[in-house]
Amino acid sequence: MIFIYKINYILTITHQTGKMVKKIFLRDIEKPADKDMEKDIEWICESFGFYEKIDRDKTASLIFKRMLSTMGNGSGLSSTALGDESKVTRAAALNHLKKMMCSGLITKEGKEYMIRCSSLYQTVNEVHRDVDRIFEDIEEIAREVDERMGAKYRR
Repeated sequence: MIFIYKINYILTITHQTGKMVKKIFLRDIEKPADKDMEKDIEWICESFGFYEKIDRDKTASLIFKRMLSTMGNGSGLSSTALGDESKVTRAAALNHLKKMMCSGLITKEGKEYMIRCSSLYQTVNEVHRDVDRIFEDIEEIAREVDERMGAKYRR
């Protein structure tokens, strides 16, 4: 289990795997009070930092909702199709997709983008596990440094 002490309620973790750099940006914001799918999806998008100041129409959540609709069917969407269906330019769709890919929620196979796992819960859980692995690597190296420097720590 990871305990993260929050500074300004924002956590940014950058991790490189091969050519892909994952930048997981998390904001600690209050959950929606009522169960409402639209608001819940917007909350997830805001928690992952997908909204920009210029995104007044919450285009990120439109794109993310469209991506969620492809879950489990084994197919994805091209950036052009996603832009057309979301009524945004391809460039705007690509901008949002890039953030979603960096966060680990979206993957790309060929020209198609898709949700990483067959459910949103599984996808978010995998991102959580990514963060755990990053901290495990940091802790391992920190322990080795402590041992070499003769520092003592409690287990």
